[in-house]
Amino acid sequence: YEPAIYLNKIVLLTFSINLIRQPSFQNGGSFIFGGINSSLYTGQIYWSPVTQDLYWQIAIDGFMVNNQVTNWCSQGCQAIVDTGTSLLTAPGQFFDEVMQHIGAQQNNYGEFVVNCNDLQYMPTITFAINGVYFPLTPSAYVLQVGHSFQQLFSCWP
Repeated sequence: YEPAIYLNKIVLLTFSINLIRQPSFQNGGSFIFGGINSSLYTGQIYWSPVTQDLYWQIAIDGFMVNNQVTNWCSQGCQAIVDTGTSLLTAPGQFFDEVMQHIGAQQNNYGEFVVNCNDLQYMPTITFAINGVYFPLTPSAYVLQVGHSFQQLFSCWP
């Protein structure tokens, strides 16, 4: 990416990643240097300043659980935007509280699980990033594992 910038091959200093599998893409997804393909998304794109380049780190303004403000970011929080993982993590001091809010129980393997039938009762967790609120419904933060009747919360201690 940087050599292409130095050679003036890329004018717009941005890149975009499409993680949704499209039927027209044989291998699914795309990575575009120097722009955005507007045919691959709908709605508005929101920007957030990077606070540390090495990890694509951004500031988190706060969190809400079912539209109730938490004190999880009262001192300020940072997050790493990572397209290479399907998991969400949380600092240790907040992890137990998050698990309690969603009703997760730790199993014999140390994984936190929830009953699939309880998804409709689980809270929406909202991230506030650069003044914009991004709600995650339970179906977005719970990962189904195998063929069991339980689902694994996608946040590991």
